[in-house]
Amino acid sequence: MMEKLTKEFSKPSAEEIANRLTELNAVTLGSIAKFLLPARKNVGSKDASVRVIANFLGSLDQNSFTIFLKKQKPWIQEALYLGAYWEFVDFNRLCSKYSINLKIDDQYYYEEPSRSLIQQEPALSLFGIYGNNYIFLYEIFRKVFVNYLEKPREYFFEEVSEPPTTFWSNETKILDTFNLLIKASEQLITREHRDVSDWMTRGLTKGHIKYLRSLCGQEEFPLSKVHGLDPIDLFFRWYLSFRSEYKIPKGNVPQIIKQILTFFFNPEKEHYRLNEPIGSFFEFVVLTEHLTLFKTNNAYIAPRVPECRRMFWVVSTECARDQRWFSVESLYKTLYARGFRFTYTDLYSEKYGLCCKADYIDLGNDTIISGDYQRLLYVWGPQMHRMLGLPLFKGYLYLFALLGLVEITEKEPPKPLWYKDKAKIISNYDGLDMIRFTKLGAYCLDLVNTYETVSQNSYEAIADKDLLLVTFRGKSLEHKLFLKQVGIPLGPDRFHLDETSFIQGCSSYREVEARIDRFKDLIEAEPSPRWKEFFKRLKARSELLKKPEIAMLFDLNEADPEVLALLKNEKVRPLYKLVEGNKIIVLLKDQKKFLNVAKTLGFFNDSWEV
Repeated sequence: MMEKLTKEFSKPSAEEIANRLTELNAVTLGSIAKFLLPARKNVGSKDASVRVIANFLGSLDQNSFTIFLKKQKPWIQEALYLGAYWEFVDFNRLCSKYSINLKIDDQYYYEEPSRSLIQQEPALSLFGIYGNNYIFLYEIFRKVFVNYLEKPREYFFEEVSEPPTTFWSNETKILDTFNLLIKASEQLITREHRDVSDWMTRGLTKGHIKYLRSLCGQEEFPLSKVHGLDPIDLFFRWYLSFRSEYKIPKGNVPQIIKQILTFFFNPEKEHYRLNEPIGSFFEFVVLTEHLTLFKTNNAYIAPRVPECRRMFWVVSTECARDQRWFSVESLYKTLYARGFRFTYTDLYSEKYGLCCKADYIDLGNDTIISGDYQRLLYVWGPQMHRMLGLPLFKGYLYLFALLGLVEITEKEPPKPLWYKDKAKIISNYDGLDMIRFTKLGAYCLDLVNTYETVSQNSYEAIADKDLLLVTFRGKSLEHKLFLKQVGIPLGPDRFHLDETSFIQGCSSYREVEARIDRFKDLIEAEPSPRWKEFFKRLKARSELLKKPEIAMLFDLNEADPEVLALLKNEKVRPLYKLVEGNKIIVLLKDQKKFLNVAKTLGFFNDSWEV
């Protein structure tokens, strides 16, 4: 079943081959022709080289390619093999393994190899120079050669040898928390007016998360919370990414999640708005928030829905058919070997735009990729998987875990990124280790038609008619969280409410009113006179400071006797009030009259403006 997960490198047409070859210079093309067709004499012009190479590549089949490959030196065979499947080749390791005396140290990044280098070895004309002693096979040759090469070990899906005995699952919990997450998010959006793109970019503070958790009851991820990843923050920013474009449908929770995910990952029509943070904005600021976009020429984040979402949807659909455990990183490598490349931007933006601050990244096996002179490390290169592909893939899976579609295990992530002599993790999502799709996942991915749920909303809430007590029995997370928010527990099923507990956490009169309305919705639609009086007092308390009066304050502790005499004047006395601490206040409405009387008695102050 899993063998369907192959995004074939379909052999390019002769026209595509010719178009891509024209991007190379004449010297490189001449060397390529010499390498591919050593018996042929000099082909002449650049156009002639393009035609010869295109004809050779277009005529290849399994037999002719095998004959061609066997004629090459062992190190060239390995370079072509590694380049075809993994794009980048560690040239130093290759030279060491095969005792090759070739150097690329003096080559510039992203350049075609020098004339002297390809004169020494024409095979290198099929590769570009990445830098950091790496070379990369040009894409046009990857697309052709990969169809005839033996599949690497990573190409095949591996079973997890020891399935985990403990794991984190939100499949049951999300049925209670999903609607509460929506309500809590809307409440916070109403409470704090901020730009959507600002919310998505900065995320939630610890205070915000604590507040929302009290409203929805969503639990933390077991390990990633240490590194700053919280499911509430992830949900909130994800929700904002489609909130303006999509109205939450009616139905039970599994149906709603299924419809939203289909809209988000596999939309029927293109979402495209330049002035709103949709499209790839979510992937950029949330799933790869460790990256920044260096402003240069044509580097940009596309406003369209990125192809990696649809790709992930296809991958998930196939993986969910077999509800077994997968190692996330092994699964990612297998998908990459099969042609699935997770990115949300174009190659130019990967090379010159997307980057992070770093001195270098340690990829293991003595492989170090250094940043540039500005301490910027760009995404494109052997580090692409760690910096872009895996964070995207794992970020989507964490979102699925939050929504109950997969169960997960985590492990302590490595710290391969070095900046200012400190080792750092790359992404908040690095800790994801293994996943298994749930029955809810199979339902949301349209693999089964129904999903059975057990109602958790059998409850009884009784508000005492004479005392400010509520008795609650049964199972309803929403009711239980609300009573914890507004009341003081007196045992497992009783709550006492008072003025302080009821308004705790409210920041405005409007929130107090909303909380009273919610009490009527959840606990008692027709409260008794005792409760009505309680709510009346709450509103009165909130109204008390609603309209403060502005006043001037004068300290008389060091005032001269003449000033005190002024205050006894019959024209002045009604215009001020004596307050504690031997001070007086003059209300704003009396300020002008008070100062004018003071002036007529010879008390001047040029700083007074009336």
